Amino acid sequence: MNESPARYATVTVVCGDRALVVPAGGHAVCRAARAPVTAVATWSPLVARGLSTGVGDRIAVTGAAGAIGGFAVQLARHQGLRVVAVAAPEDEPYLTGLGATFVARGDHPAYAVRKAVPGGVVDGLLDAASLGTSVIGAVRDGGSFVAVTPPNAPAAERGISVGLVQARADGAELAELVGLVESGRLDLRVARTFPFERVAEAHTMLAKGGFRGGVVLVADFVSPRDADAGDRRS
Repeated sequence: MNESPARYATVTVVCGDRALVVPAGGHAVCRAARAPVTAVATWSPLVARGLSTGVGDRIAVTGAAGAIGGFAVQLARHQGLRVVAVAAPEDEPYLTGLGATFVARGDHPAYAVRKAVPGGVVDGLLDAASLGTSVIGAVRDGGSFVAVTPPNAPAAERGISVGLVQARADGAELAELVGLVESGRLDLRVARTFPFERVAEAHTMLAKGGFRGGVVLVADFVSPRDADAGDRRS
């Protein structure tokens, strides 16, 4: 069981540099709520942790249409990286629309990624689908691999650095993310919202996976309009 002091609350106190101003342009509170944790967690390995060494590098993202993977594809493209997106066949139009090279998920993901790219390897890989050892073979010698869940992080091999996604509060990163949202370069997708009293159902959905976008808990004081009528509410 997680020993961290994390709790759910309708009201809390945070430092000013760890808060997010809701982006302008009619973005609902529920959509904006995805940026402080999920987007920042994705931003960190792409920028601070160095999944690549520069513009034009090629990275792969597994689970590329999911909550973390979807952000990773968008943010990587913003950084000038070439992206190979591994996801379900029905996600191909969305991911190619973001400028990624699409690879359908299957039983041999490393082979599929290598086959899809010139040179047969990628510089880095963000494993949002937790494929672990079955996909690290797509990374070049000396490249980078970032896992989302610790149990699925593969052992380092061939000089590949293996790290974990870690969300951390950073006011500067949040401000830049808000700018990307306001300019239309970052889509804050929400798969479903739940009221606080149905938090167990939200966690069940998270555990099952397979959804597109994020799952958001909505406090009672958030109006239906701010929650966004376009989101699927339960």
